[in-house]
Amino acid sequence: FSTIGPRMASHVAAALAPHEIVYVDAPVSGGLAGARDGTLAVMVSCARAVFEELERVLATFGKVFHLGEGAGQAQTMKLANNLLSAAAVALTSEVMVMGVKAGLDPRPMLDVINAGSGRNSAAQDKFPKAILPGTFDFGFHTGLSYKDVRLCIDEAEHLGVPMVVGAAVREMLAVTNAMYGPESDFTSLCRVIESWAGVRTRRRSRARSRSARWPARTRTSTPPPSPRSRPVCATSSVAPARPSICPGRARHARRSASARPKARA
Repeated sequence: FSTIGPRMASHVAAALAPHEIVYVDAPVSGGLAGARDGTLAVMVSCARAVFEELERVLATFGKVFHLGEGAGQAQTMKLANNLLSAAAVALTSEVMVMGVKAGLDPRPMLDVINAGSGRNSAAQDKFPKAILPGTFDFGFHTGLSYKDVRLCIDEAEHLGVPMVVGAAVREMLAVTNAMYGPESDFTSLCRVIESWAGVRTRRRSRARSRSARWPARTRTSTPPPSPRSRPVCATSSVAPARPSICPGRARHARRSASARPKARA
């Protein structure tokens, strides 16, 4: 059940053949929950007659798939599956961190992704269970994921198949392995992206006040005086008792006085 790669499986089968020992390749996928519930995907490659003898036993682990009679064919399938699983974690982590830094709530983000064309195993399973809660305990070690993806890229290079995106996933797992150790959960890959971006993809409270999102603006200018307030002369501590008459009004008053008829004696 170990993931050893197709070329190693071929070497093991060839070494066992002279001793009349039949090699059966049967890696599995489905995580700890699949092993506990008996719902693993069991990938088998061996002679058809041997498979028919073993099928009932293997079915106790989960759903069984016969992928061919050549040693290593099931290993190739396992590597392809595990690369896709790791790639889903890497890409979903990038878009989730981007959304959170742009101000989106991660829970509705996952709801949209899982209802649309971006749906994948990381968004449906790994993020809700291990990343949004911040536990990072989905159940698969970073060191094992890095080993499987590295084997997949090596096999692709051996076959002459370019894997540009797969190589990027391998590098992300190498960084995760170096930062958090091989015993960490492979969902810790999201923590690497979070540390680079300076945000965390965790559950938020549904109700957030406006003040929490938009801090209050500090006033630096002096408020304008009340319209009813009367200015006081800066050189005097007491306001004049009576407002002075402007020159225009004074002239008008003199003219009015001179225009009045004088009283006769």
